Amino acid sequence: MSIPIVMNTFGTRGPAQATYDALGRRLQAAFPGHSITWAYSSRIVRHLEERGGKPRLPGPTEALSELAAQGHRWAVIQSTHMLCGHEFHRMLVEARQAPLRTSIGLPLLTDPRDFDCMAQVLGDMAAQAESEATVFVGHGTDHPTWIAYPLLQFLLNRIGAKRTYVGVLEGRPGVDEVLEAIIRSGVGKVRILPLLLVAGNHFHKDLTAKSPQSWQSRFEAAGLVVDVVGQGIGLLPQVADLFCQHIREALDVIPSNQEL
Repeated sequence: MSIPIVMNTFGTRGPAQATYDALGRRLQAAFPGHSITWAYSSRIVRHLEERGGKPRLPGPTEALSELAAQGHRWAVIQSTHMLCGHEFHRMLVEARQAPLRTSIGLPLLTDPRDFDCMAQVLGDMAAQAESEATVFVGHGTDHPTWIAYPLLQFLLNRIGAKRTYVGVLEGRPGVDEVLEAIIRSGVGKVRILPLLLVAGNHFHKDLTAKSPQSWQSRFEAAGLVVDVVGQGIGLLPQVADLFCQHIREALDVIPSNQEL
């Protein structure tokens, strides 16, 4: 019996779901002999989808329990989180409570090679014009893994990605710090890209909303011309490749007889 793969994600609604669909197709092509199931950790997303008349979305425990009921002894549960933060550790708790053995696929940015790869990807996306800056905006966290964002900034600087900044919605470096750095650089135009798997609620509410607090509004109020890229990084082939690598590593540690 082949090892099933459970993709654990926070969840989203609306057009951003297309990112999960595209990622799922790439994963299925990479692992044709394995079933791929999606689990959604957000109770709010699961409730809203069900209330809207759509099929019930399983949480991680529910998805793993269903696989156990089908006779599976092992499953890979692959995190789609950016970092090994609070939500990832909650996923670990649910995996330990499941009625089958699990091998954990680590978040997108875990190994130093992950960071090097993502820095190169982001650097290739950065603006080249002297008069333009590029800002990648992630979610942020109060978990100690928040230092991953300054690390990405450091790696971008090291590979020569000039006028490229990494900020976060929650924590540091926030919009004030990023805006101050952009003003010091003297550029007149800024391109904002979400450092998020999907361009969902946070993209519309915190980055592009017409409220004075959004990143776009703050930059425009400072006299900058702002261009926003409305696509999350989950559609990038390099991101799918990183998740595939983490899944392979999780599969490799499962005993061949699946009994141990």
